[in-house]
Amino acid sequence: MTHYSKKTKSGSRNWIPATMALVLAFGVLIGIQFGKDRASITVINQESSEQGLIVGKVDELIRYIDAKYVEDLERDTLINGAINRVLSSLDPHSSYIDSRRLYQIENRLNGSYVGIGVEFVLRNDSILVLDLPGDGPALDAGLEIGDRILSLDGNMVSGAGLSMDEIEDLFKGEANTKLSITALSSAGQAKEISLKRASIAIPSVDQGIMVDPTTGYIKINRFAQKTYFEFMEQLDSMSQLGLRHLIIDLRDNSGGYLTQATKILDQLFKREGELLVYTEGRRTSRNEYKTTGRNLFDVDQVAILINEGSASASEIIAGAIQDNDRGIILGQRSFGKGLVQEQYLLSDGSALRLTVAKYYTPSGRSIQRPYSDLEDYNDGPNRGADSLDLKIENDSFKYYTKNGREVYSEGGIMPDVLIEESSEMNYPLVSRTSFNLFYALNKTLVDGQRELIEGAADQELTVPESIVSAYQFFSAKEEGDSASIAPLAETDKMELYYFMVGRLQGESLSNSLRTEQDEMVAKAVELFANEEDMDKLLGY
Repeated sequence: MTHYSKKTKSGSRNWIPATMALVLAFGVLIGIQFGKDRASITVINQESSEQGLIVGKVDELIRYIDAKYVEDLERDTLINGAINRVLSSLDPHSSYIDSRRLYQIENRLNGSYVGIGVEFVLRNDSILVLDLPGDGPALDAGLEIGDRILSLDGNMVSGAGLSMDEIEDLFKGEANTKLSITALSSAGQAKEISLKRASIAIPSVDQGIMVDPTTGYIKINRFAQKTYFEFMEQLDSMSQLGLRHLIIDLRDNSGGYLTQATKILDQLFKREGELLVYTEGRRTSRNEYKTTGRNLFDVDQVAILINEGSASASEIIAGAIQDNDRGIILGQRSFGKGLVQEQYLLSDGSALRLTVAKYYTPSGRSIQRPYSDLEDYNDGPNRGADSLDLKIENDSFKYYTKNGREVYSEGGIMPDVLIEESSEMNYPLVSRTSFNLFYALNKTLVDGQRELIEGAADQELTVPESIVSAYQFFSAKEEGDSASIAPLAETDKMELYYFMVGRLQGESLSNSLRTEQDEMVAKAVELFANEEDMDKLLGY
């Protein structure tokens, strides 16, 4: 399902990725096993302790409100509000997750879900198909992007005034159960489709790309249950093509399982016993993660790409590489999330995600940003020169890598090579979410460019003017101001081109073209080729 996030600050644009929301949703997770074995907590009897009396007061207060308040209120809304208020006073990452949201998060971290393989949006009280990911049953059965779903199993959904949650429930079901769909194509033709629900994979690692004969590139989107396995598959494939150096792209990777990150790190160090990260808390003893010396592939130079959306598990990888002088970090300062959560399943299927420890990089630094101002914290890291200068002047923020290079705590990971994104990239008009909607509404127009896009690998990358104009009008209309059509920046035009190639020629070609034009990737390749510059950066 697709959700849209809009910036509200002056001068910003819509259609930006909801990166900070993902940071809060995933983070660093330890001690969690989705499935049979789940963490549990002991329920305190209200009669037996002072803490229990406090719980009793809250329950009593809610019962009074429920019974006497002037307007009808949902009891669950009151309870959830009380819980969220308590947790919000702790830190930004301790949270209560209702059962529906937990189901969605678990799917992404498990790496699969049972369904039909469709992404949609509720538009003008009808279900518009935006994407058909994962080669699922919906794609095989003939559902297409741009189709409008009219009914599910005979239940009318178009014009029925259903919420997104209610529609989601109609799509859900056990594997191999049947679902009948009546749809209307973008050309106005009726479709009757019958299919069976199946397990749909949600990969966390993109296909690896050899950017030159000896340098491989891997993009990790999140640290899910199968991320290490997917990473090793790509590393194996590229090793057979001559890989010696590796670029790992962690931009906009908001975290996930800590152990998936440490297992990937283990493959990048040859010696046993190198400290990668450790966690420690008030009730949690120090737990160290070290290398085993059992790496399966010979990787020479390493570069890690980060930005402000790189958080928690991504920062663990960047911190371990930086503190051990194993490779270079390129990009922008990372988010700065150094808190670790454990998840506890509650009796109604919801969950408590509680911060139980902090994690520390090998040099001993915590990169957690201060969060006394939550609004500022959620907006992302402050990259102003003043904040960095303050840390440099204050010895309490200084730590040292193995080779004696200065690094800093309490502000994310500062890259070795700073490559700032343009303002257009910070607030793009073109994102995957916005393009998917644009394509669903303008499929015939975009598909008409297929011949032009077919030569994408061998020609200058140019977006047809008809597409640019149509997208500008679409964007202005979605902003609610059709009379004010904003021009597309060159970076937006390039994003539009890549998304078009992905739709018409496949994601593999689109990702290759995008990587060829990536400034950070190009800089990493340049440094790999210059041993003297690399040694200088790493303090040798």
